[in-house]
Amino acid sequence: MWRDKGTRLVNGGRNMKENSFAGWRKLIRNRNEFFAALLMAFATVLSAWCGYQSTRWNGKQSILMGETAAIRTEAAQKVNLAGQEAIIDLNMFEQYYRALIEGRKDTERIIMQRFRREARIAVDAWLATNPLRNPDAPRGPFGMKEYRPKLVEEAAALNRQADRKFTQAREANSKVDKYVLLTVMISSVLFFSGLATHFISPRIQVAALFFAAALFFVAIFILLRMPTA
Repeated sequence: MWRDKGTRLVNGGRNMKENSFAGWRKLIRNRNEFFAALLMAFATVLSAWCGYQSTRWNGKQSILMGETAAIRTEAAQKVNLAGQEAIIDLNMFEQYYRALIEGRKDTERIIMQRFRREARIAVDAWLATNPLRNPDAPRGPFGMKEYRPKLVEEAAALNRQADRKFTQAREANSKVDKYVLLTVMISSVLFFSGLATHFISPRIQVAALFFAAALFFVAIFILLRMPTA
């Protein structure tokens, strides 16, 4: 009788201990599931934001590359036109030089009036060096600094603008890559947060959640330093 009573007391104490341990594990599991759900909710929002920013920066990169191509095309057209004008200037200067050395003043004056402004400035500067008597004078006006075709300068300015656009496009592409990397990190947060709730051991759950939280805060730190489109 006393033995049975003692056995019942021991079993009752054991059952109370097991019930208490089971309750503690259930409490820990519920808490871990709550934190996992919280992490997954925030990570989902951040993942959507990173995807949105990646798309925006990708669109900006495409626009910048399109603008770069258009500016390069315009610059190439101006260079071609400048080459055609240079040929015209050279042909007129040959006629002018022939009239100059032959002393045909009327022809010389007419051609001078018909020079383009850029060519006339260069020819005037060349004449100022007294080329017919000065052996050190330049051989022609088109190698002098005074010869500055407007289209060539415009083409150079357009190419500089295109270079800036291209640099901006590369920077935009770099931001796309960074937002994609952030999306991968946040996807890892979702993975480990969801995986944590499937483990039986509370310690493994906590370890998985801790790793997910660490990834989450690293992603937040990087995200706060990223520009938005």
